Amino acid sequence: MAETSEEMLCERVLGEHEILVKAGLRPTALPAEAWIRNFPGQERVAAALLRRFVYVSELEFEKWLEAAFVRLMSAVDREHSEPLATTLARMVFFPTQKETPSVTASGFGVCRLLRQVCGLAEDRFAADADDLQQRALAGERVVLVDDCVGSGSQLLSTAEELQAQTGRLPSGLAALAHHDGIAAARHHSIPVYFGAHIEELTSIKRTKLAPDEHPTTRAELLQFLDSESAVLDLRREEWATDGVSYPYGFRELGQTIVFRHSKPDWTLPLYWAEHIDAASEWTPLDKRT
Repeated sequence: MAETSEEMLCERVLGEHEILVKAGLRPTALPAEAWIRNFPGQERVAAALLRRFVYVSELEFEKWLEAAFVRLMSAVDREHSEPLATTLARMVFFPTQKETPSVTASGFGVCRLLRQVCGLAEDRFAADADDLQQRALAGERVVLVDDCVGSGSQLLSTAEELQAQTGRLPSGLAALAHHDGIAAARHHSIPVYFGAHIEELTSIKRTKLAPDEHPTTRAELLQFLDSESAVLDLRREEWATDGVSYPYGFRELGQTIVFRHSKPDWTLPLYWAEHIDAASEWTPLDKRT
């Protein structure tokens, strides 16, 4: 029996996945085929979503983080005539904070990585929020660090709290930034230095289909996300406590990017979330840990 166009697309996308794995662009443990089987009868649409899944390797992330730091120091160099080493000695770095700070949050890990990749002294990083406040009051330039600036909400909330305490506005530094977060920060006079920009085309809402994905339509992709995301367990997400499904992630940014060390809130939960029924045989593509 001849293969259907749906079967051919799934085989092609799984073949592309294996190529990416062999090239080191996706982890070997990613259960791509099992994830597609989560959606019986809709494998063609799931395959189209798998094709758009972007896994950022640690090496690539480090390059973006280093590029963001270079942008920061280039801007500082234009502002001051003194040696960069002198200016850097009056800067302090600290992670952006969620409503409930935790040492396991990605910002602390990114600060450690920034120190290693850019060869920064340990004393350039604030030990905690109290240390940050004291150093800001002493005149040090504050730089808030995160892996990505999506909507900008975490950066803005941390910056506003710091401004209320010290009267000083910080800068932001991230490996990756979305134009929504950049615009929100700019509106509050907060410069953001980033290594790579999340182009609008990486949003699933504006995705372009490949010829072999037809007759799938973008509307069908969105309908698929709306219906299938209803089974996801998002009850632990601080941005999904009102019972709404949020099939496109935080602020409905609808991104398809994950990092090795974290799964951003603005990435499609269908990639990383658990099934609401713990007894389900549902397989997350890249489970949060």
